[in-house]
Amino acid sequence: MPLQKTKILCTLGPASETFEQISALAEAGMSLARINFSHGTYEQHAAKLEAVKKLNETRHSPIAVITDLSGPKLRIGMIPEGPIMLEDGATLVLTKEQVDGTAECLSVSLPQLVDDLKVGDELLLHDGIILLQVIAKRPGELVCQVVNGGPLSSRQGINVPKTELSIPSVTQKDRQDLEFALSAGVDWISLSFVRSARDIEILRYLISSAGYDTPIVAKIEKAEAVEDIDAIIEATDAVMVARGDLGVEIPIEQVPMVQKSIIRKCVEACKPVITATQMLESMVENLGPTRAEVTDVANAILDGSDAVMLAEETAVGEHPSLATSTMRKLAATAEENLAFLEFFERASRQPNMNTAEAVAQSACQLAYELDAKAIVAPTSSGLTPARITKYRPKSPIIAVTHNEHIQRRLQLWFGVIPLRTRPASTVDELLAGALECSVAAGLLSEGDLVIMVGGVPVGHEGATNFLKVHVVGEQLIGHES
Repeated sequence: MPLQKTKILCTLGPASETFEQISALAEAGMSLARINFSHGTYEQHAAKLEAVKKLNETRHSPIAVITDLSGPKLRIGMIPEGPIMLEDGATLVLTKEQVDGTAECLSVSLPQLVDDLKVGDELLLHDGIILLQVIAKRPGELVCQVVNGGPLSSRQGINVPKTELSIPSVTQKDRQDLEFALSAGVDWISLSFVRSARDIEILRYLISSAGYDTPIVAKIEKAEAVEDIDAIIEATDAVMVARGDLGVEIPIEQVPMVQKSIIRKCVEACKPVITATQMLESMVENLGPTRAEVTDVANAILDGSDAVMLAEETAVGEHPSLATSTMRKLAATAEENLAFLEFFERASRQPNMNTAEAVAQSACQLAYELDAKAIVAPTSSGLTPARITKYRPKSPIIAVTHNEHIQRRLQLWFGVIPLRTRPASTVDELLAGALECSVAAGLLSEGDLVIMVGGVPVGHEGATNFLKVHVVGEQLIGHES
């Protein structure tokens, strides 16, 4: 199988929490591991993080970790007696009080919901299957009529797409989870239910105030986020098209075109984009995907997704490794048919070309014309390989850095293989070290033609200002500084 370009993000859970299980996911094609703070304890999360850390000690290219802050996710409370059936026309009370749920009364996770809703407002439960309408308000309670009934289990989601809520974007629970995640050294922080660029700014402030620079993934799953998408993309470091709640919050028939639009905007803005939710959902139980799922995965990659995500498939599914290896095969086939030149031409038409962009563009053009084995990009900040991947070169991008945090963060970009090398003080040292670790990782061998891209002075962030056509094994000369 060719080198993996599309990154696979696997959610860790009860089916994938031991070192052996996580190792199997990595062997099957996992590039990044996701820990969802909506489920599990800190003790369980710490054990998964330790397993990933142990695994990375044996890998040239590490597994990165993304953690999901729950955000203002609305859920019903616990239903101890198991799933209940809400009948059409029945009356149901939603209360601020934490009570054992029944078909007559349910608690809600965030009390502000009861305060914000008014008579006539509608609520959706269980991914939009159940529709409620508020018919009366009492102190601390909403009296609702079941318009469309259905089965309901503990902790299932609530959506109110037509009502603006006063709930903060970063809840008190999120702040506690963020403190844990930052101290654990995770590579990306993902914020759920982003509504505007302001939500990203708030999270960024909290991260920097704690003394970290951990990058942010904005999860797009609200109608307000779609409306403010340009500002959100500018404010964030990466985007996730989270189609589950998005398909409830906006008309479901709009989801495909919204997804395509967001992917294109992210590629043009040089921000990695993840397509997520129900990609191989049938493999939670079955040994293979449906034809519709196969088509969905292929289209997400052909449109330009940097990564595709598995959620229940790997967290609680019966075949987590098989689902991952299946995703890898589907991605490899889609990549064979990717319109690399169309991406290159589209990116090349963008205005405001500077030196760094011109070098990145030229590197991709030369790699295509010379059929280069790889583009080798030594980097201290990650900006050089990020610029290059925007042009979607057919050749893999070997990003070489001495910074282990940058190395792991680069795992999210399409076509980027992040490696780690020793620090260098001259350009010759930088290029020689990049080639040495690429050969040691089995990515290059003597006689391979590569395009090398970097910046002078060495270690100066953002100074992408030279490229070199080089044959591995030949002497590096003329770059001493």
